[in-house]
Amino acid sequence: MKNKKEEIIEILSYDLFPWINDGISKIQKKHGMVKGDVSPELDMKFREAYDMLAECAYLQLVENKIIKEEN
Repeated sequence: MKNKKEEIIEILSYDLFPWINDGISKIQKKHGMVKGDVSPELDMKFREAYDMLAECAYLQLVENKIIKEEN
């Protein structure tokens, strides 16, 4: 069972995912890449980065007292 923090981070990750992918796609197109396939290893790195960004967004909301941190 997920705690409140995990639920919020999951929502933030879901919200960030399309925005980040759009940005990556623009960079790829700018450099001539027309297909965005990646190896499983690189896919995991991308997923880790998305998770880290979502956690940072969560911590920023906590730091600015928008939400109360729950452990």
